[in-house]
Amino acid sequence: MTFNNEAEQFAVAAVLRPGNAPATRGARGILRRLFGKLRTAFPTATFRVRLDGGFAHPKLFTFLEQQQVEYVVAMASNPRLEKRARRLMGKVRLRSKATGQTAHLYGETRYAPGRGSANGG
Repeated sequence: MTFNNEAEQFAVAAVLRPGNAPATRGARGILRRLFGKLRTAFPTATFRVRLDGGFAHPKLFTFLEQQQVEYVVAMASNPRLEKRARRLMGKVRLRSKATGQTAHLYGETRYAPGRGSANGG
């Protein structure tokens, strides 16, 4: 766990599971206990969880949303999704160049890997 750009980093928990166990096994229980303790210590804080792609599962997303926690998922590079992001990236680069400041632009798409073409946009 890190806060801002602190040089020190702290392990919150380590869980040993069989090698064939899904990454999400036990995650909700650990997070539930952790959020309880953090909310006691920091009652007005907004919590954000950064997940590795192995934790990208609808049940975990639903849990985090029920806990009113922001989350970001780091996914592996994907040419099809990169193509979908190009338009937004071009727009945000133009905004940043025009203002000289960091720009943010959000969008969404639907994508089902391994099922032929992606849907939505």
